Amino acid sequence: MKVICVVAVCLVLACSVQDASSLGWNDFSSYWFPYYWRTQTTSVTSYSMCGAVRFDTVRHVCCSGRVLPRLDGCKCCGRTTYQVTERMCCEGTITYRLYGYNSCCGGRGYNSYTYRCCRGVIISRLSTCF
Repeated sequence: MKVICVVAVCLVLACSVQDASSLGWNDFSSYWFPYYWRTQTTSVTSYSMCGAVRFDTVRHVCCSGRVLPRLDGCKCCGRTTYQVTERMCCEGTITYRLYGYNSCCGGRGYNSYTYRCCRGVIISRLSTCF
């Protein structure tokens, strides 16, 4: 099964959903046109293993056993990718990046300037943690 995100440049979760074990070498050519086309001009290749699948590290990235297209400004979070300028990865969960001081608490993002984490719960910075 393949799922392709509609939002350009991985704004939401720009990713393909495909297990590395089922990856065919030309699978991305027809689904990731602008990214595939751009990466085809790169002549340098470097290979690595993602589970049992060998993949080109210049064009793809391995996220917990899944081969996904390598996109500018994107990083792995668990088994998918996210746009680092818009989102952040908190304990394997992708959340919106908050303006200010970004921290994670219980899988959620929060502004550590005004809040703090107390045993996995976000509380006011002025509150006491019991």
